[in-house]
Amino acid sequence: MAFIIIDLEFNNLSEIHKYYPNIYKDMPNLKELDLINEIIEIGAIKVDMYMKPLEHLKVYIKPSVIPVVNPKILSITNIKKEELENGVSFNEGLDMLKKMVGKGDVICSWAKDDIAEIIRNSNYYGYNDFSWIQNYLDIQEYTTKILGYKKSLSLKNALKYLKIKANEELLHDALNDAIYTAHVFK
Repeated sequence: MAFIIIDLEFNNLSEIHKYYPNIYKDMPNLKELDLINEIIEIGAIKVDMYMKPLEHLKVYIKPSVIPVVNPKILSITNIKKEELENGVSFNEGLDMLKKMVGKGDVICSWAKDDIAEIIRNSNYYGYNDFSWIQNYLDIQEYTTKILGYKKSLSLKNALKYLKIKANEELLHDALNDAIYTAHVFK
């Protein structure tokens, strides 16, 4: 049994009109999107029951639903447009993640948002194999309860509370956030 701790980064249209005032006029199909958050990066670390790292994954997903990458997202994540242009398809990226998961392994994330977005994006792309997501743990919920908080902690605040040193410039990188989440879980 192992734990696969995942983190995702998304592209979306939140406040995009601030950067591209005519975007909905130039691309009217964006008004009717069935997918709000398009996964653009998958990060994961697999650890054994003693929290020893076994393998990791960092893969960029080439955007195909929202062709304009939101500058706000690029700023937060420090992802370069070139990295996304050279990325793999969503299905290829998810297959890479799926290969990390063995029988009895537990998929973990900081909050349920990432697993929900995997399901939403999978449904959009017609990726119907969820057999590898048998066991799931929300580390944010677990940590919040263990530390006695009533409101959900952010990853950044959990790191501070537990005195885990984190380079804030590396937050919002999918692999680094997965690694930091593993440290909190440990």
